[in-house]
Amino acid sequence: MSQVARRALTEPLLAVLAGALCTARITMVGLPGAVVLSVVAEVAADLVADRPQPVDGDPVQVSWLAQGTTIWAEALWSQPP
Repeated sequence: MSQVARRALTEPLLAVLAGALCTARITMVGLPGAVVLSVVAEVAADLVADRPQPVDGDPVQVSWLAQGTTIWAEALWSQPP
């Protein structure tokens, strides 16, 4: 995995962890050819509104769901074919 891919995989979730108001739950799954990271945390309302957006060409897919100030974020890296 390249440095660009590692950063794209971790930075959105680190933003959620840094903004956590109390506890957070982190999950990591490693599969042959793929890595999935996710985090659930209660965060300030401004982080829910200003969550990082993916950049074109990122080697990682990031998904977000929010309910009130609880946010779930998942980052998926897949090895290119």
